[in-house]
Amino acid sequence: MPQTDHQMLRRCLAILVVVMAATTMPASADPAADEAAIRQRLQRWVADFNARRLAGVCDLFAPDLRYSIPVARSQR
Repeated sequence: MPQTDHQMLRRCLAILVVVMAATTMPASADPAADEAAIRQRLQRWVADFNARRLAGVCDLFAPDLRYSIPVARSQR
């Protein structure tokens, strides 16, 4: 039995919804483990900062980070 355009569209949309739902689920569903990993990384950052290890300090940030530091009025 041939499918109508409407049936084909509904089937494609259903497949799309399933694929999107499967690919947008978080990789980790353990909030406690996520929090522990974040805390551990921040502790390592503090240790790197205090030891003046620039590579470790900067490693926390994305490589393509864009930032600006406003100039204080007294420095203008």
